[in-house]
Amino acid sequence: MVRVPDVVGLAADRGMQRVHAAGLCPEARWADTIGSPPYSIVARVTPVPGTQVPVGTVVAVDVAPARLGVDIYVFEDCQR
Repeated sequence: MVRVPDVVGLAADRGMQRVHAAGLCPEARWADTIGSPPYSIVARVTPVPGTQVPVGTVVAVDVAPARLGVDIYVFEDCQR
């Protein structure tokens, strides 16, 4: 079991990398109805940060509207 890291407020790419580094599988969702700029920031994570989950669990990373040039990673070991 691992804890879901608190990545809310981080740049989307960094947040996704941290979730993956914790042994989890991040899945970006564009949260186009959440807040306003800054863009490409993690707005919400599900399950909530601090929750203990099994290694490999898919974690939804809701990202505020994207700017061009922001990389969102797809991790090969998390492909379904």
